[in-house]
Amino acid sequence: NWRAGWVEGGVKKQFQSAEIPIDYKQMPIPAELYGIERGPQVFGEELMAHAFSGTSPGCVFDCFFCSEKKSINIPIQDENYAADRLLKQLEAIKGVALRENKTESVAVFVEDSTLLNVKMNPEQLH
Repeated sequence: NWRAGWVEGGVKKQFQSAEIPIDYKQMPIPAELYGIERGPQVFGEELMAHAFSGTSPGCVFDCFFCSEKKSINIPIQDENYAADRLLKQLEAIKGVALRENKTESVAVFVEDSTLLNVKMNPEQLH
C-alpha cells in the first residue's frame, strides 16, 4: 500500500494504490531477475546480492527510539513463512552465482527486519 502526493499550481494532489494484498510467496527473487554484481567498494571484488523475507519494511518490536518500529510501518505480513522465503532466496542466489559468476562466494545483504521477524520453534535451536 502506498500513497503519493504533490503540489500542482498551489493545489495539493494525491493518489494511492488499490491496496491489493501481496502474495509474498510469489514475489520474484531479485538475483534471478537482475543477476549478481559487485557490491560497494568496501567489499572489494566480492559479489553482493540482496535477500528479503518480505514480512515488513519494519520490525516486530516497537522501540521508542527506532525508525523501523512496527507502529510506523505496515503490519507484519505472513511471518510464519519468513524463514522459508529467506532460505529460498539464499538458495537461488547460490544458483545464480554458480551459473552466471562461476563462484559460490557471494556476500548477501539481508534487510535488518528479517533477522527480527523470523519466528523459530525453540527446539530448532538445538
